[in-house]
Amino acid sequence: MSHLCRPQSRDGFEVAIICALPIERNAVEALLEVDYETDGFSYGKAAGDLNTYTTGRLGNQHVVLAYMPGTGTISSTAVAANLRSSFENIKMGIVVGICGGVPKTAAGMEILLGDVIISTSVIHIDFGRLYPHKFIRKKEVEDTLGRASPEIRAFIGKMSGYLMSERLKVKTSAYSAEICSRKEFLKSAYPGPEKDHLYRADCLHKHWTQGYCPICDICNNPGDEVCEEALKASCTELGCSETQLVERGRLQKAIGMDLHETQHSTIKMQDARKVCIHFGRMACSNQVMKSAHDRDWIAAEEGVIGFEMESAGTWDYVPTVVIKSVCDYADSHKDKQWQAYAATTAAACTKAVLEAWRSVDKPVRYLVNQEHLGSNPPIYPVHWTVTRSANPIFTGRNAILNELESIVCDAVKGSSPQNQCWIVLCGMGGQGKSEICLQLVNRVRQSFWGVFWVDISTESLAESGFVDIANRLHITVQRWEDARQGLANIKEPWLLVLDNADNPDIDYLQYFPTGTSGVVILTSRNIECRQYATRKFIDLQGLPDPEACELLLRAAGMPVDGHRAFEHDVYVVARLLRSHPLALIQAGSYMSRGHCNMKEYPHVFDRQRKRLLEFRPSQARSRYGDVYATFEASAAILKSMDGENASDALEFLPVLASCSPNRLPTPLFEAAWKGAQTVSDTGEDDLTSLTPWHVAHLPAVVPVDDDISWDKFRLVEAINLLKAFSLVSTDTSEGFLSVSMHHLVHAWARDRLHTKLQHQYWVVSGCLFAISRQDSILWQNHNRQLQPHLQSLVSWRISEMFKNEPQLMICRILMNCGWLLQDMRDDAKVFELMDNLCTYLGLDQVTVDRRWLNVYNLYARTLHFNGKAKAAAPLLEQVVKIQEQMLAETHPDRLASQHTLAGAYRANGQTREAISLLEQVVKIREQILPEDHPDRLASQHALAIVYQANGQIKKGVLLLEQSVKIQKQILAEDHPSRLALQHTLAGAYRVNGQIKEAVSLLEHVVKIREQALAEDHPHRLASQHELARAYGDDGQVKEAVSLLEHVVKIREKLAEYHPDRLASRHALAVAYKANKQTKQAISLLEQVVTIKEQMLAENHPSRLASQYALALAYEANGQAKEAISLLEHIVTIRERTLAEDHPDRIASWNALAGAYKANGQVNEVTSTLEKT
Repeated sequence: MSHLCRPQSRDGFEVAIICALPIERNAVEALLEVDYETDGFSYGKAAGDLNTYTTGRLGNQHVVLAYMPGTGTISSTAVAANLRSSFENIKMGIVVGICGGVPKTAAGMEILLGDVIISTSVIHIDFGRLYPHKFIRKKEVEDTLGRASPEIRAFIGKMSGYLMSERLKVKTSAYSAEICSRKEFLKSAYPGPEKDHLYRADCLHKHWTQGYCPICDICNNPGDEVCEEALKASCTELGCSETQLVERGRLQKAIGMDLHETQHSTIKMQDARKVCIHFGRMACSNQVMKSAHDRDWIAAEEGVIGFEMESAGTWDYVPTVVIKSVCDYADSHKDKQWQAYAATTAAACTKAVLEAWRSVDKPVRYLVNQEHLGSNPPIYPVHWTVTRSANPIFTGRNAILNELESIVCDAVKGSSPQNQCWIVLCGMGGQGKSEICLQLVNRVRQSFWGVFWVDISTESLAESGFVDIANRLHITVQRWEDARQGLANIKEPWLLVLDNADNPDIDYLQYFPTGTSGVVILTSRNIECRQYATRKFIDLQGLPDPEACELLLRAAGMPVDGHRAFEHDVYVVARLLRSHPLALIQAGSYMSRGHCNMKEYPHVFDRQRKRLLEFRPSQARSRYGDVYATFEASAAILKSMDGENASDALEFLPVLASCSPNRLPTPLFEAAWKGAQTVSDTGEDDLTSLTPWHVAHLPAVVPVDDDISWDKFRLVEAINLLKAFSLVSTDTSEGFLSVSMHHLVHAWARDRLHTKLQHQYWVVSGCLFAISRQDSILWQNHNRQLQPHLQSLVSWRISEMFKNEPQLMICRILMNCGWLLQDMRDDAKVFELMDNLCTYLGLDQVTVDRRWLNVYNLYARTLHFNGKAKAAAPLLEQVVKIQEQMLAETHPDRLASQHTLAGAYRANGQTREAISLLEQVVKIREQILPEDHPDRLASQHALAIVYQANGQIKKGVLLLEQSVKIQKQILAEDHPSRLALQHTLAGAYRVNGQIKEAVSLLEHVVKIREQALAEDHPHRLASQHELARAYGDDGQVKEAVSLLEHVVKIREKLAEYHPDRLASRHALAVAYKANKQTKQAISLLEQVVTIKEQMLAENHPSRLASQYALALAYEANGQAKEAISLLEHIVTIRERTLAEDHPDRIASWNALAGAYKANGQVNEVTSTLEKT
């Protein structure tokens, strides 16, 4: 095992530990890994130094323990002054021991006995002026202790982060247990949560037995005098009542209960008993704080969380950190039973802290084997050319750093390494590649004779960097290559960082020295540079969520003890920025300047994204300054490159920015090329017909002039070039190439363009999607990947889409996009688009203008699909009427509009009109289309649905079974049309009493749709809804309830009046009733009925069905009168509107008879049954 060798002199010690009490220093000594003075050797001390020391190794650091002759700042001042004279290189003095604690921090975090406090600053609270009426602390600059050194502040900032503090907590518990396991420290064990007592601040520590003490008898207020005997007695002796104790959440969990009397598992109990680490301001005084009133006042006034007596004395002589454990609550009830345990946790935490300590500019340590402790190792590094400092707020990436540290140290072990060690770090700009290297070289510098850093972003910088190395090594060179070779020839271990290898036109292999004595680390945005890695390639992505949140909080300068208070808001911001390190630092800096707070940031980002992502922190800056600048650096290289590939890449970038950052399937471009070959300038009035104008606006990577075959070479080369700069990512896992962008790159690619160019590339992207519409196979296979891009395109402001372009040309783009989204059943987005388009064109949304017939047709369809059948039907009637005047009876467009109008009639409760119209459509399509034509099957499908709604179940089943049989022969199992028909057939089976067949068929449909469709797709939800109803009819009530609760939850996103939302709530209520959850059923049905009575006509089947279900629920709940009233109304309506043999009419008569019987109305029962 390797260890630090014993220092040659006192100059080798950088860490001092100062203790005031014997129990404090005993606990520290128990954890020493090595005592350097066991063999009679002594480092001695300077003349006049009165201190006594112990030297050794703790936490793999050389430490000197200084013992104080007494407590207080006078004693600590003398010890620190003498310490500095003997140990001149002390970089950190840790005051270790026990302290009083504030019960709760300003951020609401509980502090318990045994918890450890690490100081972020110290104030001297009893240094000031005493006036007759009060004491005033001195706060002038020359009288205060001031801030800790930058190195200490940065170190404490790192330790206070989530990852490090959690690690400290674990290690502190482990090392504390290690001490307590020793025979000499058995009394230092954890006293237990039942011994942790916090009394109310107004509870006096006095004799509570009346008549025992005359002084205590009249002591009732915090300022009253207590007798001397009481001050020395315990709470048990005095009779301090436990009713005066303050309940603590962590303590309740530690004993197995919480404040709400909820039991906890043993694991949770053990976790609650573990030490917590708190970071905050420490108060120092020469008086022991034993007043709860003064404790709380000072804590509120000064923001302190602990009280101790030594650190103010050491502050001016050594950079001081206080690590003390809470042994009491700084009140009059304090006793000494927690002191021994607190001393062990403070010592344990000190060791854990020292294991993480790294001094940037200390003399370098050298690792040797234990048997060489007496040798004189060389001082490494001899050469150091790293000019940049590590970022003080760097956090995270620990797993990567630990792995790299292990690799580079192992690479130079032994006298003659055999293999080259080349490491490549890759990632988009701002991910922290260079920062990881900076952190790494500072970690491993002691293992290398030379550490060199060369910026190879340009050839000139690379060459001058190597020449500089040659000058430092006193190597005479004629060319820069001689410097590289000179470095390769050195036999001592060296480390070379080649930073910013981002230009894909440069062969970076030329910069790698040969030989095996050195380690080379290369950073690049170009994924192709992975080929240089012989030992390790790392592709950096965003930070994990905890690390991202920690970095954001530190960058924002949030108080350490208040981090948990911002937990949710921080997570939201980190996710918004995709955990991109540089973006997180910028966001934190923006907030630290007071521009907004954490909660407001997402809203500000939505409005002012460009400003925020171009904001440059004044501290902890990156090489490029801001997120956008780091991406712009890649664009600058692209602009400087010659050739078609670079120009294609620069044009392709804004095309992607016009769409969504999600994966875009590249078969889209081939589909556009194919579509372009079929476009002709026919001057058609059809607004879905595209023209040569649209073809001319396709991107250059779609070579429309080549009409022989599709050539994707230019497209792939442009994508690969963008990928080389980490501006895009690619994926081929599904058998085709797709391209995506990081959300921040996407934002930059759009924001870097002025408004005119943004519009120009929107047109290019719009034409790309519109022309590709003709390829039905593309949209069937890739609709889920293409949908977010269409949504992004149509979400632009309508005025920005049109700009100065020909109105009809833009309309044709939008109509094609609208129909594509309609086919996907993205009903809400289509409605938004068509509503905006009609408003922009100034169209009357009630009366159809035949010049814009296609617009009205799609607008009416989307009204229907968005649950607005009342508004859709009149528009569709006008469309059909105009088409009947313009088009032949057999024209596909006329038949399609009639089909849609029939659907609106059905949704509007006009079942007879729907049947009449669909029978006409089916008749014509059966005459002109083959039996397997999709349109013919679709109209038969629709007719079967309205037959079912009209109670003609058997007729509907027969028609559906014929259609399903045909589709099985021509369509794949997962084809949407086949699934839709099977769904409807299963519904008909259910109504027809063929429940088993319905369940089997619906389970098949649901299984396929759950694999193929998004969770909120209308078709997926519809089949789940229908399956749940079938489960209910099959007696599988619990399964029905579970599935319907899921559907209802998803459909809550729909408007309150949407038929699908109402239908699922209705079905859930019916399932609740079947599951004996009658009250829930009634509550839900009353809501549904109220809405339907406002929206639907009195005789609408859906309204009547919900009223009928509510009446049955009333009857089941014993509310016979309410049931009868509702059923009498339903029977009256259904007698007027339904045939005598209609199942719904018969069912309502039977239900009314049952309600009469339940209410004792025998005569009415008889007369009612006679009518059925």
